[in-house]
Amino acid sequence: MRKLFAPAVRLANHPARADRDLPGQFPARTGQVGQAYDGGFFYGGGVPPYTWSISAGALPPGLAINTSNSEVKGTPTKAGTFSFTARIADSTGTFLDSPQTITISG
Repeated sequence: MRKLFAPAVRLANHPARADRDLPGQFPARTGQVGQAYDGGFFYGGGVPPYTWSISAGALPPGLAINTSNSEVKGTPTKAGTFSFTARIADSTGTFLDSPQTITISG
């Protein structure tokens, strides 16, 4: 697999805005134990279709990523700060790893 160049990946609880979709680490996103979480990643570049995964670390317990559309949903069951690496791969096998953090309060 080849790494993508000039990526734009963003984890968000809100709709994407082009002026905020930048490559690299993004501010921590937050959630609450026992309350539904609905977020996802936004990406620009590569050749669709895309496949999303977590290549290192883990999402907070109770959350899961949809590998075809990047939605991160669920109900967190544990408080803490969870660091992970989101990976997007395009149809050519080119990929991008992007470090992300979600903080869940109790």
